[in-house]
Amino acid sequence: MIKEKGDIIQLGDGWRLVPFKLMAEHISKRVEPKETKLKYYIGLEHLDSKTLKIKRHGTPEDVQGTKLVAKPGDIIFGKRRAYQGKVAICEWDAIVSAHSMVLRAQEEVIIKELLPFFMQSQEFYNRSLKISEGSLSPTIKWKVLAEEKFIIPPKNIQRDIIEKLNATEDNINCKEILLEKTLKYKEKLVNKLLTRGVNHSNYKPSSIGEIPKDWELKRIDDVCNINPQKEKIADTDTEISFLTMEDISNDAKIINLRERKYSEVSSGFTSFRENDVIVAKITPCFENGKGALAQNLKNSIGFGSTEFHILRAKDEVLPKYIYYHTTNKLFRTLGEWNMTGSAGQKRVPKEFLEGFKIGIPPLTEQRKIVEILDGLENVISNIESNIKNTKKVKEELLIFLFDPKFYQNNIAKV
Repeated sequence: MIKEKGDIIQLGDGWRLVPFKLMAEHISKRVEPKETKLKYYIGLEHLDSKTLKIKRHGTPEDVQGTKLVAKPGDIIFGKRRAYQGKVAICEWDAIVSAHSMVLRAQEEVIIKELLPFFMQSQEFYNRSLKISEGSLSPTIKWKVLAEEKFIIPPKNIQRDIIEKLNATEDNINCKEILLEKTLKYKEKLVNKLLTRGVNHSNYKPSSIGEIPKDWELKRIDDVCNINPQKEKIADTDTEISFLTMEDISNDAKIINLRERKYSEVSSGFTSFRENDVIVAKITPCFENGKGALAQNLKNSIGFGSTEFHILRAKDEVLPKYIYYHTTNKLFRTLGEWNMTGSAGQKRVPKEFLEGFKIGIPPLTEQRKIVEILDGLENVISNIESNIKNTKKVKEELLIFLFDPKFYQNNIAKV
C-alpha cells in the first residue's frame, strides 16, 4: 500500500520514494582562496570518474575566485558536465571548485556511507543527465536536483548494501594501490636495466653515466632509421592498419587498430611497418607518454597521424629494446626540454631523436632485458584487467542492489 507522509511516499516493506533534498544537505559555505588557511584545493580535474577516492589535489594558491568549503566525509559531486560521473568523498578540510556541489547525508533517511554509492548508481546518473541544463557545458542546479525523487530502501537493507559495496570498493582500492606500486617499480626497473644491464659487475664511464664494459654507446640514428620513407603498395585497394593519436594510450600501447584501404591514407599521413616504434611528437601527447610498438598490423603496414615520429630498428637492436627506451622517464623528460615551437604547438624535433644516446648491449642481453620487462608488463596488465572486472561487478551491484524487485524475487540469494 502506498502512503504519503509529507514529501515522502511510503511504497511498502520499508521502501520509500524520497526527494533528494531529504537525502542530502546542500553545503553552500564559500570562501576566497587568498583568505583561507586551508591547505587543500579540490577541483573537478582532481576527481576521477567512477571512483570515490580522491587521488590528487591542488592548493588554494593554484586558483582564483570564490570556492566552496568541504569537510572530511562530505561528498563532492561534479554538477558541471555530470556525464563524466564524478562523485568523490572528501578526505580533508578543503576548498572545492564552484563547479561542484558539496553534499552531506541526511541520516534520518539514508545512512551516511550509502549516499556516495547511491550517487554512483545508474539511476542517479541517468537523472543527472536528464536535468542538466545547457549545451556547451551542461550544469545541474541544486533547486532542480533537490526535488528529484528516488526510491530508497529501509535501513536494514541499506546496511546490507553498504557491506557489499564496501567490500567491492576495498577490493578495487587495494588493487589500485598495488598497481600504483608496481608502476613505480617498473619505472625504476626500466631505467636500471637500460643503463646497468643484467648481472654486471664491471662498468665504464660514458656521457650518460656508467654503463657495462661490454656495451657500446650509440646515438639512436646509429641503430634506427628515423621517419623512413613512406610505404608504397602497387594494389591501392590493399587493406592496411590505421592509427589516430586517440588509438594509442598514455602508457604507450595500441588500444584500437583501425583498417583502411591504402588509397584512402597513402597521402597526408605517416607510414610505418610491423615492429616500428611510434613516438608522439606534439605536446601534451609526448609528455603524457603516448607511443607504441606497431604490432599485428594488417598486411604488416600501417598509416597514422602526422604527429608521429617513427623509429625503425636496424639489425643490431631489437625493436622492443628501442621501444622500452622511448617509455623511459629520462627520454620523455629530455624530449620535453628539447621541444620547439609555440605554446600549445610544441613538438619534439627529429634532431632530438637522432642525437639521443643509449647503451647497446649484445643481442642476447637485449633479449633478456626485454623478457624481464615483458614479464612485468604482463603482471601490470593482469592487475589492470582485475581492476576493470571488479569495477564492472560494482556497476552491476549498483544496478540491482537499489531495485526493490531484486529483494522481492531474490531475497534468499542476497
